[in-house]
Amino acid sequence: MAGRKPTPADVRFAEKCKPVESGCIEWTGGGTTNGYGLFSAGGRMHTAHRWAYEREHGPKPSDIDICHRCDNRRCVNLSHLFEGTRKDNMEDAVRKGRTSKGKPRLYMQGVNHHQAKMTEEQVLLIRKLAAEGHSIQDIMRYVPATYMIIHRIINRATWTHI
Repeated sequence: MAGRKPTPADVRFAEKCKPVESGCIEWTGGGTTNGYGLFSAGGRMHTAHRWAYEREHGPKPSDIDICHRCDNRRCVNLSHLFEGTRKDNMEDAVRKGRTSKGKPRLYMQGVNHHQAKMTEEQVLLIRKLAAEGHSIQDIMRYVPATYMIIHRIINRATWTHI
């Protein structure tokens, strides 16, 4: 009983790549971790950009990052990738303004915060209702937030900039 011949990894990889207008070649495969594409080859999972880079340039030690010039985590375009230490990668991120280091504090506050789930309008409504004497349970009927989130907003433990 003969089974179907397995598809080579480089063919499977190419099927999951899509060129986009920016010049990036984006990974369209299903799996991701922290926004980086995942690719299974050789019996283990790899980040797609690292697999592509190492396929072209050979294996790299685990303490070497494969960095993106384009800052697109899904990009597997070899001309957009370079190797560097974690320090190199972090310095690149700071230089390009992808971190809060060196930016005004407001950069990581409010709707700009990566975990923000509320708008400034909702925060202002919460504070207005609290000032009018509404309980947190009443406010929860108007704004989709937990008791603790509303409590922290009212007491200015969060959203302190407005």
